[in-house]
Amino acid sequence: MEAMECLKGARQVDRQLRALALRRRRCAELIRATDGAGENLAALDAELVRQAEALAALQLRAGNIIDALSDPVDREVMRYRYLDGLNWRDICVRTGFGRTWLWKVHARAERQLECEFSVKSGVVNKSEHINC
Repeated sequence: MEAMECLKGARQVDRQLRALALRRRRCAELIRATDGAGENLAALDAELVRQAEALAALQLRAGNIIDALSDPVDREVMRYRYLDGLNWRDICVRTGFGRTWLWKVHARAERQLECEFSVKSGVVNKSEHINC
């Protein structure tokens, strides 16, 4: 998975984790209501736990990708956008930057990640990549 694909997937993690937590609570209520006789419910609960762990791993990987950025402003903007799931207006409020500037910061961070992760994967030689 490319760096930006990972970040875009991580942007939805908080919402998905909340939905899984709600499903797990409902599942636990049903298990209690059936005096634990619901084997299918227990299997469903185990699957929900597995999904939550996978989402947490995606979020951790996204955090590591963002930490690879060299500029602290880039890291802050990308963290707000992809880990905290904020929209551009909320990021503007938190950072004090205008939307146009944030888009430029975001584009710069995307270019750096593209260079960084294409070089690490051996897809391109850094000296041959024009924008690196």
